Amino acid sequence: MNFSDPALWVALLVGVLLVVVWTRLQPPPAPEPRCLDCDLILERQEEIVDPENPERRFIPGEREAYFRCPRCGQRRRARY
Repeated sequence: MNFSDPALWVALLVGVLLVVVWTRLQPPPAPEPRCLDCDLILERQEEIVDPENPERRFIPGEREAYFRCPRCGQRRRARY
């Protein structure tokens, strides 16, 4: 392998730039669900798996679960 080859450096530069662009284009993580009354972050209780689309449980933002407030005990269904 010749490290003075310009094609190697161009390929490395293009690869690094593509990784940087890809990470910048990723959507920000969804905000954590909050209790409507207490304004506390809800704790996840049990995950809801759609039997028709079970692969959705691996996609961030498409997952669904039941959440519970640690203070008032209110339950809510939300995506995370």
